[in-house]
Amino acid sequence: MITFGEYAAPFYDWQRCPHVRRLQSEGKTITKNSVDKQRYVMIRHILSDEALCETPMAELRKADLLDYRDRLVGEMGRCRTSQKAFDIVKTICTEALFREEIDRDITVGLGKIQYESVEPGIFTEDEIRMLFADCPGHFVDQYDYTIFLMAASTGMRKGELFALKWQDIDFENGDLVIDAAWKGSELGKPKWEKTRSTVIPGVTLESLARLRGVAFNTADEKFIFSDAVGTVFGGTWWTKRFVNKIEFAIPVGDLRQLFVPGDGFVNEDLRIDHGLGLESHVVPAEEKPDSGKLAEYLVELEMDFSYPLEYCVHQIELVVNCDA
Repeated sequence: MITFGEYAAPFYDWQRCPHVRRLQSEGKTITKNSVDKQRYVMIRHILSDEALCETPMAELRKADLLDYRDRLVGEMGRCRTSQKAFDIVKTICTEALFREEIDRDITVGLGKIQYESVEPGIFTEDEIRMLFADCPGHFVDQYDYTIFLMAASTGMRKGELFALKWQDIDFENGDLVIDAAWKGSELGKPKWEKTRSTVIPGVTLESLARLRGVAFNTADEKFIFSDAVGTVFGGTWWTKRFVNKIEFAIPVGDLRQLFVPGDGFVNEDLRIDHGLGLESHVVPAEEKPDSGKLAEYLVELEMDFSYPLEYCVHQIELVVNCDA
């Protein structure tokens, strides 16, 4: 009789997972990077639980899942990771029911693990000005000054910035096309599989121009943020460059934006929907505005990213709709 551990073993293994294969065959988007993260949680907190894994699938009861949830909370406390692990277990059971490999839904009525969600704060206008007052200032060199300035002023994600090539930058019109993103070790489309266009404020464009003058790779088809042999800078580089240097720019007591108790450094993308309140002036690629007018207007805002997102969108609409 197959045990839960034996049944769960291939789940969230990119090559073997029946749940992933089914989603893909239904045309749903799921990335290897996302699957690998789920797999890590499985190995650490599910496949290592002997009591759950040794229980035969046919004999698995709701009480077994409740007991497992109690063990999770006892081991890790009420946190995001314990909820993720419990959600994965429920997904495995739901998939087994969908495939008629068990005959009852033992996940019905099982509530979530309630935990206090501590939201990161946002950078203030003064903090942003402290970070980018001088070049390179608090940062190591033109590379990290430029990449973090781009994150703050364009709203691009970390994976999108690392995937950016010189050919994506329109220096004449002051905008860029976001057509790719690194997701773990894979290069693919940006989030939601959609290409988009965004305006580059003048100060950021100037920083990019300075970077091209000293960059290792300057050919149009080369990645902007890469080393002398063309290897793209990665997440470790990003974290070390940012965390190590920000302490010199902002008093340690004000690092509330970066750290959440129990989760450590949680926000590496300087984006509004990731908690840092820095606006992304983005429009769909097929609705590209007069970028010259828009960039000119954003420069007049003096990179004041404390404006509410709705206000920025309204101002973008005003600029796009104005006469030449």
